[in-house]
Amino acid sequence: MQSKTRRKAGNTVVRGTSGQARREQIVTIAARLFGEKGYDGTSLRDIAEAAGITKAALYYHFPDKERLHEDVAMTRISGLLEEVEGAVERSDDPIERIRLFLIASARRMDRDRLGWMATVNIFWSLDRTKRGPAIMKVRDEYEHLLRDLISEAIKQKQIRLVDPAVLGRLLLSGLNHLPRWHQPKGKLSAAQVMDQYFNIILQGVAVS
Repeated sequence: MQSKTRRKAGNTVVRGTSGQARREQIVTIAARLFGEKGYDGTSLRDIAEAAGITKAALYYHFPDKERLHEDVAMTRISGLLEEVEGAVERSDDPIERIRLFLIASARRMDRDRLGWMATVNIFWSLDRTKRGPAIMKVRDEYEHLLRDLISEAIKQKQIRLVDPAVLGRLLLSGLNHLPRWHQPKGKLSAAQVMDQYFNIILQGVAVS
């Protein structure tokens, strides 16, 4: 028997699929709304309507909005970490591995900008959420990977002696602030912008 679906505003929650698949569909829709309207501006009713399901059906999977927001953050940061880990394995050169880390991150943003924005926003309030420590742990693994790559480049004398944490924060600040000004349909993709950031920060702009 063909699965029945309910549609709303271009989103679909497919009935007849597994509970996990339905949760993933709801999380994807919630990520878009949290990214568009912010956490406070998004209600569970908004998410249910966008998903084409009842609030009762939504409560079956998520007891409250906080838990749903946490799932958005956990799925996005876990997927990001997995992606950059795979990207940096494609090179043995320390400098190139830093570039691959940043480009992979920016490509993720290009594909899921609203999910990225929703995830960045939750980091300001993780200390007040039940699953905050678990999400922070994955985020720290992501940030520490970049610091380790920078430390290796310093060790190999490809970067002068700097504080890896400070340089890492500088690079990630540029990445995380991209959505504030970058236009998805503009001349450059987020990945292309980060490639230029990388060249400017790592090579400088002074004429020798």
